[in-house]
Amino acid sequence: MFIESLRLFSSKTGVLYRDIEFHQGTNFVVDCEDSHRHNKVGKTTFLKLIDVAMGAKHKSHIYTDVETNSITEELKSFIEDNKISLEMTLVKSLGDNSSRDKVVLRVDLFPNGRHFINGDKASQKRYRQELNALLFQNKRDVPKFRPLIHSFVRVSMSGDNNAFLQTSSNWISNAGYRAIYNFLFNISDPELDEKLGELRAEKAGIERAERRYKALVRANDPREQRQILHALEGDFREIKSQVDDIIDAEDFLRNREAISHVRNEYVRLSDQLADVDFKRKRNSKALEVAREELERQVDESLSRRFFAEVKSLVPSIDKTFSEMIEFNKKLSQNKINHFKDVEELLRSDYQQISQQRIELVRANSRYVSLVTENQIDEYESLTNRLNQIQSDIGQQQEIISTLEKFKAEKQSTEEQIHSFSEANGLGDYSSDIFQSRMDSFNQYFTPFAQRINGERPVLLYFSDDTKFPIGISELSGSSTGTRKSLIAAYDLAYQEFARRENLTIPKFIVHDVVENVEGDNLSEIVKLSNETNSQYIVAVLKEKLDSSGISPDEQERLKIIQLSTEDRLFERYKDFADGNT
Repeated sequence: MFIESLRLFSSKTGVLYRDIEFHQGTNFVVDCEDSHRHNKVGKTTFLKLIDVAMGAKHKSHIYTDVETNSITEELKSFIEDNKISLEMTLVKSLGDNSSRDKVVLRVDLFPNGRHFINGDKASQKRYRQELNALLFQNKRDVPKFRPLIHSFVRVSMSGDNNAFLQTSSNWISNAGYRAIYNFLFNISDPELDEKLGELRAEKAGIERAERRYKALVRANDPREQRQILHALEGDFREIKSQVDDIIDAEDFLRNREAISHVRNEYVRLSDQLADVDFKRKRNSKALEVAREELERQVDESLSRRFFAEVKSLVPSIDKTFSEMIEFNKKLSQNKINHFKDVEELLRSDYQQISQQRIELVRANSRYVSLVTENQIDEYESLTNRLNQIQSDIGQQQEIISTLEKFKAEKQSTEEQIHSFSEANGLGDYSSDIFQSRMDSFNQYFTPFAQRINGERPVLLYFSDDTKFPIGISELSGSSTGTRKSLIAAYDLAYQEFARRENLTIPKFIVHDVVENVEGDNLSEIVKLSNETNSQYIVAVLKEKLDSSGISPDEQERLKIIQLSTEDRLFERYKDFADGNT
């Protein structure tokens, strides 16, 4: 269908602000300001209105700069206060006044505004579904309408865009694009493509999860993990054997408290024995010294002189020299007797403690080897190592199991993809189908591109489902203008291809600025679009039209709206606000 007209009006007062009539061929939305005046008069906004009529989600983009998120508050308030609505009329044939083939679309631009088709309210979802059936005869709504219409309404394309075949501003998988292009070129059933796309998306999801898991556990191939597992199992067996040589693990665990008690008691008694033994040695040394003192000959002359000297100093002493000698001997003997008594006590203590330890060993013979050989620390150290290795083994087993699960899931999904493709003739598409479609399209695309800028590109179809479905070969030149010329050649060629294949599609093409297209190229694009049975709706600066050699009469004939700083797209509302009509 063609666009016959676009109107802006107040659903509150009924006042009509804009009423633009479209025609076949080129439809210029002209900005009369020069390129140094920032192009802020509303020509791109006008194209956005067409996109809104085609079910765009965000009506607020009309007064919002998406790049800066800045809002034109005055325009926003005008739309909201006056309840501005957009109305677009679609017709099967331009110039036919019959209402039978007309469809009137209405979108309220204000918040909470509704969508209407021929006066009937519709949710945004149903609105798009109806447009899908109307413009593409796609009653099953597969693919969805918005991804399809993006191939015809190209609004706000960034300057150096060499990926125009990726039409959607939202992320779409290669499988999703394949469903779109298979539909547009009538290569296969889109529902089958969508199902295949879902299977491939499922496989891709599994692969992404697998990559994340491998990065998390720092693992790769299951075979490598099995080698690590085998090494860990070997270490486990070796350490387990060392542990078993000391004591049975289960026996140790059952009697851990008893073993600990025996160990502590054994150590306590051993410490006591060592202490008593030390005291005995020290006492024996003291006894030896005392005996030596007793046996030494006393120097009688020296002793007599000492006694005489003391006697002279202390006349009251009534003891004799012989009595002093005898007293010293008794003193030494008393020391010897004391040390002998201590030795007897210590010997008795030693025997008693030794007997206690013997009884302890006899009563706990099951644990005595661990205790006496001090292997408990070694046992516990080995047990800790064993537990750590066992944990590592469990982790490796879990990693291997998870990797094997990923592998099985991928294999299952691949088998489903293969079976589904085989059953429905997908995957390896019949070369007769896609080749004939590409041949038919390139009959227009190549000569159109050559006519516009001298290039001879061809559109290719890639049957590998993992790749983007289409591409262009022999694309020479890299300037933005060349690419925008190629977009025009592609879009106009598709219109002719669809007409030849008798496909139901929108008969209009909407392009944003073409300032970077060279003058001669733009002039040739205009001629081509006027020759095709379609509408080429493009926003352009007046100075660009002049530099392209398009005559003033031709510009006037092709122009549908002219905007300037004095007459912006929504500027006329000021006249009505002042009471003028």
